[in-house]
Amino acid sequence: MTHWGSIEYARAGETHVAYQTIVGDASSDRIIVMVNGFFYPLEVFGDDPGARRLVEGLAALGTLVMFDRRGIGLSDQILDWDTHLVDQWVDDLEAVIDAVGVERVSVFSWHGAGTGRRFAARHPDRL
Repeated sequence: MTHWGSIEYARAGETHVAYQTIVGDASSDRIIVMVNGFFYPLEVFGDDPGARRLVEGLAALGTLVMFDRRGIGLSDQILDWDTHLVDQWVDDLEAVIDAVGVERVSVFSWHGAGTGRRFAARHPDRL
């Protein structure tokens, strides 16, 4: 049975980043962090049947963590327009991984701007 946790917040500098943990296989130590697509906030995943199947399928492998990048959904607005947005979103991803309390994760990204790729390039030791 899949357990959908409550929405929590990580800190990326001064930004609050909303995330949710979904446990599918509590016996597995696998942590998957999903970088979701543009403008698809985490609070709609439980209501959309296709999105729910995706989430529960990934969670069946262990624990899935999904989050809203700054400027999307329940996370804070984008306030810094001088720093490249993808770099800020990589900071958000790292803050969520730190908040979950793990050192290494699998990243599942279907976000076209390259947040997952840039995180992998910056932090290959965390994957």
